[in-house]
Amino acid sequence: PSTHLERLISALEEVRVSAGAAVVREGEIGDAFYVIRAGAATVSKEEEGRDVPLAQLRVGDSFGEDALLTGALRNATVAMRDAGVLM
Repeated sequence: PSTHLERLISALEEVRVSAGAAVVREGEIGDAFYVIRAGAATVSKEEEGRDVPLAQLRVGDSFGEDALLTGALRNATVAMRDAGVLM
C-alpha cells in the first residue's frame, strides 16, 4: 500500500560517498541496503587474491539486499567510481 511506501521513503537517509570509497566489503555483515541517487559504482569479488569487476551500477540501481534478506555475509564489494549520493 502507498502508506507503507511513504513510511519507507521517509526512513531513508542520504549518504554522501567519495570516489574510490568502498561502501560495502565482501565478507562483512550486512546492515544496510542502498540505492544510488548520484554517481556510479563498481561491484567486484575477490578471486585468487585480486578484485575481479562483476558489474557497474548507476543512478537508480540498488545493492546490499542479499545480506539483509538472508543473514549471509556480503557476497561482493561495492566501491564508488565517482563521488556520489546513496539513499
